[in-house]
Amino acid sequence: MAIRIPGPRNSRALVSLMLLLSVTAGGIFLSLNSHMPLWVLGQMILTCTMWAWFSVLHSCGHRAYFKQQKMNSIVGHLASLITFVPFFSWKHHHNLHHRWTGWKELDPSSNETPDEPLPVKWTNFFDLCWKLWLPIFSLSHAMTNFWNPIRMNQVLPDRKRRIQSLFSQALIVVYIGSFLLLEPVLFLKIYGLSLTLFLVMSDPVLLSQHIALPVYTTESQVVKPFKDHNKFCRTITFGKAIDRMVLLNFNLHSVHHEYPSVAHYDLHTISYEPAHHVSFTQWVKWSKSQSVRDLIWPNGKNGEKHA
Repeated sequence: MAIRIPGPRNSRALVSLMLLLSVTAGGIFLSLNSHMPLWVLGQMILTCTMWAWFSVLHSCGHRAYFKQQKMNSIVGHLASLITFVPFFSWKHHHNLHHRWTGWKELDPSSNETPDEPLPVKWTNFFDLCWKLWLPIFSLSHAMTNFWNPIRMNQVLPDRKRRIQSLFSQALIVVYIGSFLLLEPVLFLKIYGLSLTLFLVMSDPVLLSQHIALPVYTTESQVVKPFKDHNKFCRTITFGKAIDRMVLLNFNLHSVHHEYPSVAHYDLHTISYEPAHHVSFTQWVKWSKSQSVRDLIWPNGKNGEKHA
């Protein structure tokens, strides 16, 4: 029996957008309160909404949130102002990742990792950050890729996409710069704790998606994209309520790779059995027990040879 693949639904997207805007406004309102408990509550709400906005940005990047590409670009840039992820940079980089998942040299999310482990002093530093929950991987990945014009020029094949990437970066720079120039204290009240917690959670969540899973080397030969990504992806779950209401199904990474054109609000309706599926607590328990050298470099140093 063929699986029905739902497409973007403007009505569903609009309702979810209005709801998310309302919750975000509530979080900002509480974060501006002078009473510490209310400020902390507001920051917790904003941390949750950042994950929701990132899921929205994710769907917009795949042209899956609204039917109209212009609406996806507008809302994607709105989400970028909350998550600080440049929309066009991320979109073009991420689409190349989807095309070349499983090929280390061609996937821009994996070819940034050296084939051999870094010197001991650096792996020890990364180990310390990993054990202390300091978000070194999320920050370094974003700064190395989405915020790096030189890297984006290397990755993106045409001038139009490079200009779009610069526009998305400049938009956030102007946004942050205006805040820091006019109301730096206000910026810290809204983003200080919420952004920190968002980044802290980003490391284990984002690393879970492909780390310590098979990857192939091209051996400098011409290869084709893999059609089946199941063995290259991992799905983690936090519980149905968090999965759907906070992460907005962003964690359903395996089914997303199989059906990238499906918006996050419909991903959970698709019957799909991921090859790699763990709970968040299981993933954290295992991954935090690993050294960074053992966790990351099997993806580069010991990559499988293609047939």
